[in-house]
Amino acid sequence: MSSLLVVAVLATACSGGAEKPPAKPGAAQAEAVAAPVKDGAAPGEVVGAYLKAINAHDRKAGQALTTGYFAELQKQVVRQDDIFKDARLAGIKIDAPVVERGYKSPDGHRYADAVNVPVSFDLQHAHLQSMPDGPTDWGYLLVRTAPGKPWRINDQGVG
Repeated sequence: MSSLLVVAVLATACSGGAEKPPAKPGAAQAEAVAAPVKDGAAPGEVVGAYLKAINAHDRKAGQALTTGYFAELQKQVVRQDDIFKDARLAGIKIDAPVVERGYKSPDGHRYADAVNVPVSFDLQHAHLQSMPDGPTDWGYLLVRTAPGKPWRINDQGVG
């Protein structure tokens, strides 16, 4: 079970089961992003920290969890959609990683290991973007240069 899910369960239990309504997209977020995850963090922990950075609108914390290729790709996407600017993710569920055998990075870099981490969440934007609001199934492809090295996000999408 991911640590993000454990935190959500504990928070609900401590609040007597009362749920707060989700914050409106674009509203200032009081949620703090923890320091980048430790190098030995599991892929699901890295994705959880990345999604937390999105909710906190903390691009710097999010980019610390990505490869240079993915960070550069995100700069190009920002011109159209800026997930760190006004998105809010609720109901986050992070599934177990699935090994991606024979993964070839779009930038030509070879990695020792690659996994796909499926996620689902309810996406809300302050302004309509190319990715529609509502329930979303998504995934992040994480890579590392050698066993024991940190996992980093190198791609995203569905399928």
